[in-house]
Amino acid sequence: MQRYRLLFLLAILAHSIPMLLWAVPHRIDQPTTIQIDLPDPRVHSQELRDELVPLLHQAAHEANVLFGDLFSVRVSAPGGNGAELATGKTGAADLPYAVPEYQLQVIAQQRGAGSAVVLRLMPTADTQSSAELSLLGPWDTHLPRLAAHAIRYMYYQQIGFDTEPGGPGPLFLDEFSSSMVSMVDLGHTARVFPMSIDIGPDGHIFLGALFVAVELDHLYREVAKPGSEIYTRDGTNYGVDIRVTDAGTVFARGMGEDFFVIHPDHPRHQRLRLGIANPIASTALSDGSYVATSGQKTVRIFNSRVQDLDLRAHENSFTIVLAAGPDASLWTWDAVLGAALVYSAAGERLDSIIPLMPEADRRNVRALRVLPDGSFVVLSTRSLSRFDKLGRAIWRIESLPAPLHGDFSMVGSIAVDAERGYIYGLNSSAQRMFRLVDRSLGDELSELDKQVLELNRQRAEPSRS
Repeated sequence: MQRYRLLFLLAILAHSIPMLLWAVPHRIDQPTTIQIDLPDPRVHSQELRDELVPLLHQAAHEANVLFGDLFSVRVSAPGGNGAELATGKTGAADLPYAVPEYQLQVIAQQRGAGSAVVLRLMPTADTQSSAELSLLGPWDTHLPRLAAHAIRYMYYQQIGFDTEPGGPGPLFLDEFSSSMVSMVDLGHTARVFPMSIDIGPDGHIFLGALFVAVELDHLYREVAKPGSEIYTRDGTNYGVDIRVTDAGTVFARGMGEDFFVIHPDHPRHQRLRLGIANPIASTALSDGSYVATSGQKTVRIFNSRVQDLDLRAHENSFTIVLAAGPDASLWTWDAVLGAALVYSAAGERLDSIIPLMPEADRRNVRALRVLPDGSFVVLSTRSLSRFDKLGRAIWRIESLPAPLHGDFSMVGSIAVDAERGYIYGLNSSAQRMFRLVDRSLGDELSELDKQVLELNRQRAEPSRS
């Protein structure tokens, strides 16, 4: 009799399990749900809410379009009665209500360029565990995109950045020392002092070597010293900062406001005035223009004309990084927002990207280089990383690849030869440059590179044991 009772109970349980599973608010195949709670009317004016709420709906939509494989974002309905609005690429306003896994609180202050939106993401089941980001700047069409990236970033702060898979990092190939270049041909016995680096046509390396500009081929053989007459005839050090266009035009800067344009097919260089004394960052765009910044003032030189650019995303902006992107785009890094901001050559803001990198990295970025496919390499004082065009990590390394030793704290600038997969790092204080190779970039490795990598592997093995 006991046996029949047990069988009867098991039969009831078997029929009940599907009903119990159906009653669970979230199905396994559904993405994580994030609900944006509207600004509290007790602390936010109706005028502020009227302006901000449509931007929050747009932010939810953009988050779903960009990151719909990670989560689904929706905005709570007015009144906070539990009903919700689904916003995103599904456009389904009639999705059944389910308790969201995460809630996003919004606190805002409106003051023109000094406006701020503070976002706080917390698990619904544990409101003490939260991630927070502040978005500074005017409430315009750029806010939703930045907020969408902020939501993703805070989500990864909750689940851990190590859950984002990354591929193998670059390998060490070789090194260059300033002693490999001579100044004897210019009547000078002193060694050169590499201070900046860029990549020109055919992947040639251009060094700003304080006194002069130096062009090297892939084997570090000297090809030329473009504009050397500026040093020999005029007695001017013009190699403090060097940038090169795809056509081979060299933009060279000395101390102060002196600025030189060296065309490969012109016998004479041009001498211009930047209007900025001692810029802290510069780049050459793919349209042939040159952009430099002092941090607060940024100028663009195109066809010998100087144009002011306003790259200030908010009142606390201070530009310390510039990079050239595809289609003559101009990339900067905003240390306050911890984001890459993308502009047109004319200074119109196009995009905002918050890469999935640790907070300490985001606040200490030194250099940024953008590849033709929209992916980008970021150098911070703690790491070297490469991200896809949406800011997902492709790889990240915190120390120099073996057989090198040390970290990136002394590396001041980088350059990328995307065609060959080379990544150059410059340590000006040590007067040395290293070259890494990213196997996920570029063409098939040359036989020489393969042999060098094998020798490096053999050198590295004893150091690991």
